Amino acid sequence: KNCMRHLIILLFMCIAQVAIAQTNTTKRYSLFYQLEKNNKAMLQVCIRNNQETVYQKAIGFATIDTKQKANTETIYPIGSISKMFTAVVIFQLVEEKKLRLETSLSTYFPNIPESKNISIEHLLSHRSGIFNITNDSTFSSYQFKTLDGNHIAEKIASFPRVFESGTRAQYSNSNYILLGLIIEKITGKSLAEEIDNRICKKLRLQHTTLSEAITPEEGIAKSYIYENDTWKEDVFTNRSIPRGAGAMQSTASELCTFLEGLFHGKLLSDTVFQEMIKIVDGFGKGIITFPFGTRKAYGHNGSIDGFRSALAYFPEDKMCFSIV
Repeated sequence: KNCMRHLIILLFMCIAQVAIAQTNTTKRYSLFYQLEKNNKAMLQVCIRNNQETVYQKAIGFATIDTKQKANTETIYPIGSISKMFTAVVIFQLVEEKKLRLETSLSTYFPNIPESKNISIEHLLSHRSGIFNITNDSTFSSYQFKTLDGNHIAEKIASFPRVFESGTRAQYSNSNYILLGLIIEKITGKSLAEEIDNRICKKLRLQHTTLSEAITPEEGIAKSYIYENDTWKEDVFTNRSIPRGAGAMQSTASELCTFLEGLFHGKLLSDTVFQEMIKIVDGFGKGIITFPFGTRKAYGHNGSIDGFRSALAYFPEDKMCFSIV
C-alpha cells in the first residue's frame, strides 16, 4: 500500500508537469524503467490530455508463472473504482424517473435495520450507517464463495446500524453492493448487463466488464503481493461478494475514457452530474476528490486482493490519470 501511495504521488507530479509544459517522454519512461528493473512494481498507467493519450506504459507481468508480460491491453480488477460505474447507472435511472434519490431503502430491502430511514442518496454518499460487510470478522469464511444477491443482502442485514443515517459519512462497501442489487431489481437485468449497455457500449469500452471470474488466459492479470523481496500470488475474492462495490475490471486507458466521458456529458445530464460531484464530508455520490496543490481532481481509488488502482480527472487542465 505504501508503494502504491508513492507511485500515485510520483505520477501526480508527472501530471502537474505536463499541465505546465510538455515533459520529456524519456524522463517519464525512466521512472518506470527503474521500477521494473528493480522489481518494485507491476502496473499499467495512462495519462490523457484533452481526451488524447499523451503517455501510457505497462511494466511487469500479467502472470508470473507463465512469464506473460503485461501490456497496455492487459486487464486488471479495479476494486472500488467500480462504485463510479454503479453510481452512474443509479443516476441514469433517476433521470429516467425509475428511481428517486429520496426513495427509501425499505422499498427494496425492508429487512435492513432502519431501512425506512435510509435513502438512495444516503447509500450513494456513504451516509447510510450500514455496516461495511468487508469489515466482518468472519468475512474470510465466505469471501471465496459464490453468493446470490439475496444471500449477500441477508449478510448485510444481520449487522446493526453503525450510526444514524444522514448524520455523518463513513465508507461502506455494503452501500454499493445494495445499490447494485437495486439496479437489478428495477431493470430485471444483471448489473453486468446494465453497466455494459449503459456505459461500456456508449463509450466503446472493449475491456471493461463486471465479472465473477478471473481468466489470465484472456488477458486478465493475476493477483500478486510483494513479500520478502518477491512477488507471491494473492487470493482472489469471488466477485459475487463485492458486486457493484468492487467487482469490475478494466485497463488504465479505458478508465480514463470512462471518466472523460462522464465529465464531458456523455453519460449524464449536467443537473445530475453536478449532484454526483457535490462533495460533503469528503464524499460525492460515487466519486471522491484528490487535492493536489492548488488543483483538485475528481475520481476514485480501488483495492481488492493484491490489486491497487487510482483514477483521477483534473477539470481545469482537462487531464486524466489512471494507474492499475
